[in-house]
Amino acid sequence: MDTCPKCEFGALRPYAPSIDAIGLLRSGVSSLHISRGPLLNDVAHLKEELRHIEPLYIKIRDRRNKLLKDLRDYKAFLAPVRTLPPEILLQIFKLASFHNDPLHAPWILGHVCSLWRSLSRSCPSLWTRIHFSDEYCSSSAFQEKYISLSQDLPVHLSIEGEPDDKRVRAVLKGLMIHSERWSTLELNMEGEQIYRLLNLASSAAVQLMKFHLSLRFGTRLPKFRQEVLSNLFSSSPIQDAYLPHIVYSRMPINLTELRKFHIYSSSPAELYSILQRAQHVTKFTVTPGPGSRRLTLPSTYSDMSHTAVRKLSFFISGEIQDSIDNIPFPFGHITPGSTIFCWVKMSGARLDTFGTLDHSGMINFLHRSQCNLTIITLDVPTAAETFLLSILVQSPGIRKLRIFVNTSVARDVFELLVLERGLVQH
Repeated sequence: MDTCPKCEFGALRPYAPSIDAIGLLRSGVSSLHISRGPLLNDVAHLKEELRHIEPLYIKIRDRRNKLLKDLRDYKAFLAPVRTLPPEILLQIFKLASFHNDPLHAPWILGHVCSLWRSLSRSCPSLWTRIHFSDEYCSSSAFQEKYISLSQDLPVHLSIEGEPDDKRVRAVLKGLMIHSERWSTLELNMEGEQIYRLLNLASSAAVQLMKFHLSLRFGTRLPKFRQEVLSNLFSSSPIQDAYLPHIVYSRMPINLTELRKFHIYSSSPAELYSILQRAQHVTKFTVTPGPGSRRLTLPSTYSDMSHTAVRKLSFFISGEIQDSIDNIPFPFGHITPGSTIFCWVKMSGARLDTFGTLDHSGMINFLHRSQCNLTIITLDVPTAAETFLLSILVQSPGIRKLRIFVNTSVARDVFELLVLERGLVQH
């Protein structure tokens, strides 16, 4: 084959077959009536031309792939994100790092380039969200490296079940011992596991601001020695506490800085005491325990003014639903601020056997406090005339209303809402 200095492909002399095979195929002519010699000769010449073209095709293909790769690399190098100053990149890294999966950002940022790797690893605050799980468990070396990059900063520690790997459990144990570093502690595991981990703490959790404990189904939290919890949480500046399955007496915490609190309780006196001490709480949620049919405060207790609270929630859990016919309203002793959201919700409810809400307590609460509800959620049966109408009269500024309707109250509720009586503006 001749070689053209300008174009090797142009130097090829294409072979012109002596027989139009495509035309013969389209015409339906049988190969029995065609001489095989010319056909075999054409096949041989076509294979020979293909043999000459193949190396050139491979060279062109490889060159094309290299050009495409080079173009991608140059475009990536010129991308606007690479012109961002390190300070802006770090802010972006922080926004990308709010995820519990340790293999996501910030770890994955080091896979982009050496600059991103060195920059991300030079910022300890990116590495303060630390997650352990019994379903997914990274190596102990990975966890140790991850924790070391956070240096001595406060950590957001999330644990979903105890890891199976003994070496990873050893790493977790070391982190639990240094309770003075906790900024957030979220535990979702069996009661015995929570008990073991919290007993590892060696000092007061003086930086703890968010504290969430969720017990795995069917487990209970053993009782701690009083000095353990007193030393651990008595001075913690907790602002967000989530203890929906734990009685406060089993997990006493500092209440003075609380803003959000979800507590499990069947004691009206305990709720009264909590709100007296938690004067800054704005969102207060109660999951009543067994015996909640007596969730009313004795007359010897005076009404309490609490101007900070803006949202009261009452979650009825499955374990007490069968024992309640007339659901008590637990906040009758509170005089809140001018605007409040009220939620009565159910968890895993058997709606066909559920009782009705004790509406007298809530109506008295509204009349006494003169508060104007803007959002109402009632996931329990309610009486239309004696309860729902009173709420609408008391709250002309209501913007959102969600109520549960069953066969016993459906007609009255729908008639009231259709008539509206000029009470609901939105």
